[in-house]
Parts: sequence; structure tokens; C-alpha cells
Amino acid sequence: MASQEKNEKNWSIIVPGVLLIFFGALCAFYPGITLLSVTFVAGAGFVFAGIVNIVSYVRERKTMGLSGWYVAYGILDIIIGLMLLIHPFATAYVIPWLIGSFVIAYAIVEIVGIIANRKSLGSVWGLGLVSAILSLIVGICFFVFPETLAIFIAVFAVIRGATLIVAGWNSYQPI
Repeated sequence: MASQEKNEKNWSIIVPGVLLIFFGALCAFYPGITLLSVTFVAGAGFVFAGIVNIVSYVRERKTMGLSGWYVAYGILDIIIGLMLLIHPFATAYVIPWLIGSFVIAYAIVEIVGIIANRKSLGSVWGLGLVSAILSLIVGICFFVFPETLAIFIAVFAVIRGATLIVAGWNSYQPI
């Protein structure tokens, strides 16, 4: 008779899932703070990337053959990062427009590409077109209603959190 093994829960996956759902709720209920937080994280990321670029150039310019443009890119990253950190409220208001611009541009390119290649895409071209049109609508929403970026982040966090909880709850122990 085979012994029945207890299905243990993987709390190292469940706990981050719960935290993501909590984070998603905060994003949904406090969109202004969410956009401000995104601004700070982006600013810090730009500054860090700029410093890494400059340090990489100084350390590896001869071995990697890096050009002076690498330093210029690093300096530009630092300037952008400092702008985000020094003027977070102004930038928090603009970030949804920047992301919206990217999403709209990508959606337009995607729509044109799908329409141009619909015969070679076969029966799935319609699904791709619907996806691209939804992306276009989301990008426009980021312009018209900047707080929708925070809601978008919230929905993503809650879905990802729920996925982690289900995965952790149903995890199995390898034999």
C-alpha cells in the first residue's frame, strides 16, 4: 500500500504573492503615491545605470573598445535620474504620458504590421489586431487619465500575486 504524502505549501512563493496583492491594493487606492513611487524608482534606476556606465567605461574602455559615447550615455542617464529625483511631483505627472507615448507608438507599429502581414499570419491575425487595439486604448488612457497607469500596475500586481499564491498552494515536493 502506497503511503499518501502530505501536500506541503510553498510559503516562499505564497508570501510574495500575498505581498503583491497588498501592493496592488495600495496602487489601486493611492494612484498618486504609486506614480510618485514609480518616479523615485525610475530616478534611482537612471542614476545607478549612469554610474555603472561611467565606471564600466573607466575600467573597461581599452579591453572592450568602448567609445566616449558610453560616457555621454552614462552622464545623460544621471541627468535624467536627477531630474526625476529632484522634481518628483512634476515628473510623476509626466511619466504616464511618456509610457503612454511608447505604448501608443508600439501599438500603431503593431497594427500596421499585422494588417500588412495578415495573410501570412493565418487565422490568428485577428487576435493580434485585437491585442494591438487594446494596447492603443491603454496608451490613450495613460494620456487622458494618468492615474490609469497606477491601476494598470495594481491589476498586474494582483494577478501576479494570485498566480504565486495558487502556485505555492499547489506546489509539490519532488520525490
